[in-house]
Formats: sequence, C-alpha cells, structure tokens
Amino acid sequence: MSEEVKFNAEGPNSQQSFGDIINNITNNYEYIQKKLPSYLAKVVFYLEKVLDDTILPNISPEALYDVEVKIAYNNVVKYKETIENYGNYGATIDRILEALDNEKPNSKKRFLWNINQIYLLVLGDVKKNYSSDENIEKVVNENSDEIIDAVFDKLKYNYLNSFSEIDIMLEDLEICLIIIVCKSFIDCKILEKPKL
Repeated sequence: MSEEVKFNAEGPNSQQSFGDIINNITNNYEYIQKKLPSYLAKVVFYLEKVLDDTILPNISPEALYDVEVKIAYNNVVKYKETIENYGNYGATIDRILEALDNEKPNSKKRFLWNINQIYLLVLGDVKKNYSSDENIEKVVNENSDEIIDAVFDKLKYNYLNSFSEIDIMLEDLEICLIIIVCKSFIDCKILEKPKL
C-alpha cells in the first residue's frame, strides 16, 4: 500500500497533503486574490482626512429644493435626513474627484459611472419581483430605501475588498460611504431623477 505523501513545511499547513493545499488554493479564490486598488478607496482616503473639518453648507436653496423634490419623488424615507445633512459634503467630494482626475484622467467619470452601474444592477435585481411592464418609478418608489441600503452594502464590500492606503476606523468608513451615497443620490447616480 502506498502511503499518502505529506507536504513537509513548517507552519499550520505542515500536516496537510500537498494535494489538499493545492485544492485549498485553487478552490478558494480569496486565499490567493490580491486586493486591487480602487477609486473608491482613494476617495475614502481623502474624504476621511476632512471628516473633522467643519463643512459649510454650499448647496443653494434652489438645489436643496431640487434634492427635496427628488427625495419625495423617489419616496425616500429612511435616508431623508441623512441626505439633507450629508449633502453638504458634495463640493468636498467634487474637489477630491478633480484631484484624482489630475492624477489619472477620467477618474471622476469612472468613479461615478461605477456607482451608477451598482445602482442599475441593484435595480435589476429588485425588478425581478415585478412584471416586465411595471414602470420604473413604481418599482423605485416601493423600494427606494432598500435600494440605497444595497448600494451602500456593495460599496462597503468593494472597499473592504480593495487595496487601501489607510487604516480607517469602521465608523469613519461608514460615514465616508454614506457621504458618497448621498452625493451620488444628489447627482442622480442612484434612484430616479424627477420628471418635471
């Protein structure tokens, strides 16, 4: 009878067979997956640096009215006050994205496009529960807060699985991500733009 060949190495895997180790590596992509850099990680990196700064409102009364119209149009309940409060960071994110554009052209466009694509994929999942001829406004109206939750969760997942230049406290990360979600809402990258 042949004996099973053991992989001889120091460390916790020293008693596993070589085949088991190879199977673990090939079957578990997270084991070998390298964290990739992302625009999201860069935006969070710079945004986290200004969390302690006093952010003065820079939304004109007309723009705030438009935001309130969009909140009502999309039937946003859970995130209403959050959007109104954190929307003031919009100019800060714009400056961060402009700086990224200077480092790498079209970073801002790619970043916002990615958030819009996350929204569209989430919306596509939600629409599976409706008939194909259901209008989009009704679907969004009945699920707006859950859609925002799902976009936030996907951004958080993407951030945690990307390379980051900073060690960030979880609470600060969540604040940065909710600011990004609110800015995306205001810029019509998530949920629907009111039809006037």
